Amino acid sequence: SISSIELSSDAMLVCLCHAMTSEAEEIMGLLLGDVVDTASREGLKVRIWSISLQTRELAVRSGDRVEISPEQLAAAASDAERLSEELGLHTRVVGWYHSHPHLAVIPSSVDLNTQAMYQQLDSGFVGLIFSVFNEGTVVPGVPTGAQTHQIDNDGTPLLVSMDGGSGSGRIQMTAFQSQYIAADGSVVPPPPPQSLSLAGGGAIPATREHSERVATAAAAVSAQARSYAHKEVALAVVPPARLVARSPPLPIACGAL
Repeated sequence: SISSIELSSDAMLVCLCHAMTSEAEEIMGLLLGDVVDTASREGLKVRIWSISLQTRELAVRSGDRVEISPEQLAAAASDAERLSEELGLHTRVVGWYHSHPHLAVIPSSVDLNTQAMYQQLDSGFVGLIFSVFNEGTVVPGVPTGAQTHQIDNDGTPLLVSMDGGSGSGRIQMTAFQSQYIAADGSVVPPPPPQSLSLAGGGAIPATREHSERVATAAAAVSAQARSYAHKEVALAVVPPARLVARSPPLPIACGAL
């Protein structure tokens, strides 16, 4: 399973910029990089050096929900292929990110279900959450800055912060995966990722036989899973040069979305 994530500081700033574009609804995008077998006790590491910005699907009517369509995944995969050629470095879609405006950074049950769905396709898939516009006391799983309501004399609903309205304005981020929980309460081990890169560079080719084994293992895991739990993954923000020889082109005009 994935033990750690290295996120380029450039990519992190793009995600944060995107998250700050909307206080009323969640935003999302896809993460580009690779999954490395460190060949050590550290296990598998996800490295993220670029972002594929995405717009909200029109079918999503609730401000606190985001979905990724097959078309968006295909477009991000094309971005990854282009980056692979430009950088000479194996690049693929390795995860997604979304914002929690006025919400705690803890993934919701919807987030866990969404994450689990993508992990069934690739167990190396990870999720990032950026909690923005936070005011008040952070209570895991409970909205912050809008936790209680009171009605003014004229009937206008007022939002009342848990900290009495001082407005501390937090920005938080976390990385996570979903753990598969069997009927007996035990954790079901995940299948191997679809593809890996070598710690020293270069990709391990994903043969048809490997893909078939992964698909069979993923189906077995899905059959055993009865619920999902939150697994936090260690996250480090690192200089871009630590991941790639030269910084990839990044979409920095987040406000255009």
